[in-house]
Amino acid sequence: NTSRCPLCNLRGANLSGLNLRRAYLRGADLSGVDLSGADLFRADLSEANLKGANLKGANLTKAHLSKTNLSGSNLSGVDLSGAYLFKADLSGAKWCDGLCTCGTSDTCVGCACDGKCISVDVCKGLGSQ
Repeated sequence: NTSRCPLCNLRGANLSGLNLRRAYLRGADLSGVDLSGADLFRADLSEANLKGANLKGANLTKAHLSKTNLSGSNLSGVDLSGAYLFKADLSGAKWCDGLCTCGTSDTCVGCACDGKCISVDVCKGLGSQ
């Protein structure tokens, strides 16, 4: 049962298209996992490692992603409406079909598809909805 699996190791698993609504995966190792098209509405992925994960087209509406490692992940087409991204690592994340690179700083955490900076304030805004 992957709906409640805190601290579990699912490294490299194929979870594409699964219904993981409200799943509790806090602190889980999901590095390299294929979650493309998965429904993660209100899932708790706080402190999870999603480094290099494929989340293309996933639903992360209202998901808890605080202190989550999303570095190098494919986030193209992801719905982050109302997601909580406090201190999430979004460095090197792919936001659209081409990798946008504007680097990271205190104010810039990634790039949108138009190449504009996704700022810390934008992420705070996403987390406050």
